[in-house]
Amino acid sequence: MGSLHVVPFLFLQRVNESHEYSVNETYPCLRMSNLKRNSTNTNSEIRATLIGVYNADGGILGELSYVLGHLIGVTSCSLCDISHSPVKKKASFKALERELLQQHGIAFKMIHRNERNARETKASEGREPCVLLEHNDKSISMFLDSAELKTLGGKVASFEKLIYSRLDLFQLLEK
Repeated sequence: MGSLHVVPFLFLQRVNESHEYSVNETYPCLRMSNLKRNSTNTNSEIRATLIGVYNADGGILGELSYVLGHLIGVTSCSLCDISHSPVKKKASFKALERELLQQHGIAFKMIHRNERNARETKASEGREPCVLLEHNDKSISMFLDSAELKTLGGKVASFEKLIYSRLDLFQLLEK
């Protein structure tokens, strides 16, 4: 077992002495271009990245604000309902993130409104929650909008079916 290196919000485990790293299983959706993945995907490159944008701000104040707003019924986020139980990220959602990366080379990252970069903001502002698709050329397009996410009723299985259907439409599934 190699040593553990800590990078802000990432835990990287050194796999061998040739400095190959893998992302700790806790963060399977994060992408770093200098990482080599252990996967069944024959293409070792990330083919595209799905970016889930929550209809909430990150950080302690953002999280507290969302929870309180959700409890009194003035705030909602259908993507939060899909990805999280009341306490933590759903195991079935983590499994979907892992499968997309390992089987299809599709990375998945989840961000809050206040964590977006300029390109992500431009593509999604006022349309949260949503899922964006970032292509390898760094272009970003809407992948799933808030209306589509709302129809899923918080169900990961329904979200997974829609994700795969849309990936097939974008011709991003390996044949």
